[in-house]
Amino acid sequence: MSTSETDPRPKLLYSAYINVPALVTSVAPPAAAPRSADPGEWPWAQYAPSQAAGRAVDAAEVDPRELPVGADGWAHDEVLFITVHQTFEVWFRHALFELDDMVRRVGQALAAGGVSISGLRHSRYAWRGEAVPPKIGDPGQLERLPELSKLVAELDSDESGAAYAAWIRELPVAGSFPGDDAAASPQLLAALAPELDMCAERVGRAAHIVSTATLAYPILQRMTPSSFLEFRQRLDPASGFGSSQFRELEIFSGQRERHLASFVTEDASGAIRDRELHDLVAHHTGSVAAASECSRRASKGGGGAGVLRAALPDAEFALVRGRMLGLTLRDLVDALLLAGTSGTGARALADRVAAANFRDLFETALRRGRAGNDHAGDERGVWESVGAQLTHLESIAATAVLAGDPSFGAGALDGAARAAVARLLDACLALDGAIMDWRRAHMQFVEVMIGGRPGTGGGGLPYLRATLSPQRPDWEVRSFPALWASRSLITAPRH
Repeated sequence: MSTSETDPRPKLLYSAYINVPALVTSVAPPAAAPRSADPGEWPWAQYAPSQAAGRAVDAAEVDPRELPVGADGWAHDEVLFITVHQTFEVWFRHALFELDDMVRRVGQALAAGGVSISGLRHSRYAWRGEAVPPKIGDPGQLERLPELSKLVAELDSDESGAAYAAWIRELPVAGSFPGDDAAASPQLLAALAPELDMCAERVGRAAHIVSTATLAYPILQRMTPSSFLEFRQRLDPASGFGSSQFRELEIFSGQRERHLASFVTEDASGAIRDRELHDLVAHHTGSVAAASECSRRASKGGGGAGVLRAALPDAEFALVRGRMLGLTLRDLVDALLLAGTSGTGARALADRVAAANFRDLFETALRRGRAGNDHAGDERGVWESVGAQLTHLESIAATAVLAGDPSFGAGALDGAARAAVARLLDACLALDGAIMDWRRAHMQFVEVMIGGRPGTGGGGLPYLRATLSPQRPDWEVRSFPALWASRSLITAPRH
């Protein structure tokens, strides 16, 4: 908390206003009574904010007795606002508990199987999109893909298919980006097989928890804009951006890339002051120079960095930093997918999935009477989109899992374990969808209450819309881009 010369009231961060430290260990309302009430009549005065085991939150920083309420005490709807946000934080806390427990058990299983959990960290699905993959038509490429080669030959011999064969040759080779995870091996599959049902259950439970929390927004929207404005000035700068547990949930799910530019890792002279984070950013962006540029942007408040750092107490900022450096759910899922396709079978799988997709697209064009006519060019964007999704082996592997392909994890997984992997992937998509639904509900609430006016954290509606923008890369708004891409790659079985 801090005060200014023009306003003697303490300036609250989100965690102080919502009393998050107390909520970490208790679901009780703030221990201090509203200033308009007799403390002896406040039923929760016996509860004091306390530090949660394992979470370094300094309760002394957010003493609720210092809440800057006016002489009239709480506004009526202010209690509703606080209650709903406390509900969010309680549910976020439990979702993190479920996921943390899952990672703990996964770590134990991997250690027993002789696999290091540290080798799973930092999947780079996103930034590989900046590399230039080889094209299918490049010398020697098509010959390595017999199924696709057969399809191209068929299209070349068909007058209506020649243009499509030319398109295929211009597309990137399927599976061009095979992953860079050294731990992705059959040993990982064997170690995780007994825990796959548990993983699917934990992630599914976390998804349901976030969906349940989102249901509180319609209650919050029972307020009117005028009643919200009665207390809105007290929130400044207590922006919802300061929910460290929501940031942890985002990052833990897999949205690490969107926060890369939120951390200053160098001082003004260019000396590295946070080596671990600097190395992480360099790993994801592909170079030390790019990491330095991210740090410069962060120091100037770019990429949300200034807001994030200002919105969180030191201890909570440390928790978010720890999530950036730790294992994410996407890391685990991508390692699992790559392990299931390790070895010589990866290229054959990529060949089969690519050929099935392009054959399906061509047959669709034939059914619609579009093949070979003047409108065929309108479809090229779809072919290019599918081709781009096929570049990542994680997407191809997820497609194989969801289609029940027995080649995935052959020799390491039986049918029941393979079905458990599919349930885990479905649960991950459910969690990702639940987080996006929460963002949409939050955005709608903000628009209903304040329209396009700036938010207390400085962002407001434009920032919230950007968190869901289809113009942004998938990996910045979604935790599992490979799983979403796989939905475009599953084709009907051929008999």
